[in-house]
Amino acid sequence: MATIEQRNQRFRVIFYFAGRRFTASLATTNRGEADAVAGSVERTLMLLTQGVLSVPQGADFLAFVLSGGKQHFITTLGAHHPIQTLELSHLQQHIERRAKQKGHFKRPLSPVTLRKEVAGFRAEGGPRADYAFIRHGPAAPHDPGPVPFLPL
Repeated sequence: MATIEQRNQRFRVIFYFAGRRFTASLATTNRGEADAVAGSVERTLMLLTQGVLSVPQGADFLAFVLSGGKQHFITTLGAHHPIQTLELSHLQQHIERRAKQKGHFKRPLSPVTLRKEVAGFRAEGGPRADYAFIRHGPAAPHDPGPVPFLPL
């Protein structure tokens, strides 16, 4: 069961899984949004317990649960795309698709979030490069340009 707790003005979610306690700040002051995230966490935990979902090897468990178990690369590339055939162009395609989407609380996805997704994918055996640039979305007045994508 997931619960929410208000600290100062902001909420956080707290839940237990496999005997371990997990907490995450929700960066919101809206109780309705916090309740919605807690409901999503409970649903994801139920699907994990039932074996309907499984956490991909090497994935961040907390991020996986908070995302509702979504695997964004499958949406971009398809479920049966062989990992050995992936190239940097596939990663760029994924970044461009995800950069157009909104994250939690209808905010644009952060370049850091996109880097984490790619880093997690690369940890699974995705394409490697000594140094590449991956643009994190359309240029904005404050856009620093391409984000350096460094090997882990």
